[in-house]
Amino acid sequence: MIQFTGIISEFEVSIKDMTEYLDQFTQARPIHEVESEVFALALAVGHAAMKAFVERIGTGDVGLVHVDEAGHERKRHDIRPLTYRSIFGKVEIHRSYYYQPDREGLCPLDAALSLPERSYSYLLQNWMMRFGAKETYGNGCDDLKMLLGIKIPKRMAEAIVAEGSRDVASFRDQLPPPSEEGAILVIQADGKGIRMVKPKTDEPKGPKIRLTKGQKRNKKKMANVFTVYTINPVAEYSPDPIERKVYAFMGTKRAAFEKFAPEAKKRGYGRLKTLFLSDGDLDLADLQKEFFPEAEPCVDWIHVVEYLWKAAHVFHSEGSPEAMAWVKEREDRLMADDVSTVIRGLKQSLTKGVRLKSSQKETLKKVIGYLEGVRHRIPYQEWYAAGYPIGTGSVEGACRHLVEDRMGRAGMKWKIPGSQAVLDLRSVLENGETDEFTKFRIRREHERLYGTSLSEGLAA
Repeated sequence: MIQFTGIISEFEVSIKDMTEYLDQFTQARPIHEVESEVFALALAVGHAAMKAFVERIGTGDVGLVHVDEAGHERKRHDIRPLTYRSIFGKVEIHRSYYYQPDREGLCPLDAALSLPERSYSYLLQNWMMRFGAKETYGNGCDDLKMLLGIKIPKRMAEAIVAEGSRDVASFRDQLPPPSEEGAILVIQADGKGIRMVKPKTDEPKGPKIRLTKGQKRNKKKMANVFTVYTINPVAEYSPDPIERKVYAFMGTKRAAFEKFAPEAKKRGYGRLKTLFLSDGDLDLADLQKEFFPEAEPCVDWIHVVEYLWKAAHVFHSEGSPEAMAWVKEREDRLMADDVSTVIRGLKQSLTKGVRLKSSQKETLKKVIGYLEGVRHRIPYQEWYAAGYPIGTGSVEGACRHLVEDRMGRAGMKWKIPGSQAVLDLRSVLENGETDEFTKFRIRREHERLYGTSLSEGLAA
């Protein structure tokens, strides 16, 4: 049997401890207790294995002189220790350091091991990014401590998420389009407000001014959300989306369209028949005409019907059969793309017939204004018959679970960079791209740190 010495003997001892632990059982006991104890032992074995690996690979000593790819020489100087924080615990790595007064020093072992810029392992960083994207940073740190016994400061977790997300845009650029697509491309756009940290001002401290009706202390900034997918339509049937992807961008709507446009082109815009759905936002309609002029627009059915209900409650009480019948009649007209008749009837109600209060007239004017603004985006009869979607449920769902579920929790306030970092990582998770992004990110960081591809660094 091979005899281990030094750190490697710790690995042998840890395995022996596991064996002796299992040998002690001669009768049944609560299995959840065994599971917890075995997990602790497994972490100890993993920690010993990591230390044994580091001991065996040495310090990366390449002799008295190191020559880099550019032909620059550096003399061996000393040994530099590094604390590597793995999922099993801290591991000390001792690296030979080469230095020349006229150039930056280096440790050849760093590139050979593809050590990350921070002392936290990529695996530990990836877990922290996943936790940070799904829940609060504090809860994510608590979960890691509970699972692994590793304490990561909250601010460090936030920095890891920010740094991890910086490669998301490049990752998206290099992704190929899906191997299988449907015949019709569908784009949906919407927005969700996020409470922002109030900027510092020079205003004197003192009692807070009482807000007027409708005012809020913390203004929101919009996360612009898109979903894109393809369908194979079936007449009068709602088909399943193919390769649905979600994206969210902080900033102006125009900037968001600029960032999203390459994704739409990758998915087939300009080649496939394209449908564009949104609510009644006129800015979205204008940007659709600018960025996706070949797309056929449609305003969300549910939003339009909600405005019909507002008008119905001017004439009939809420929940009454009369209100339901009033809305149903106008739904049928809209489904037949006869929005002109609906608008004309509402306008007539303002000038004759039932006497209305000023507030009721204002409500009708808002409904009329809304319908006039979207009247050229109501192709419901044609789209329903063709099997196209007429609702924005896909993007509204993304606004809820991509943005609101993480960013809209009680008491949360954000800054633009932090919110974009979380949204980027959440979109990677939602799109099922975590494994591919992890590999891409590690390759990119290796290239940034060591100037070579990951495969070249490992070969060296």
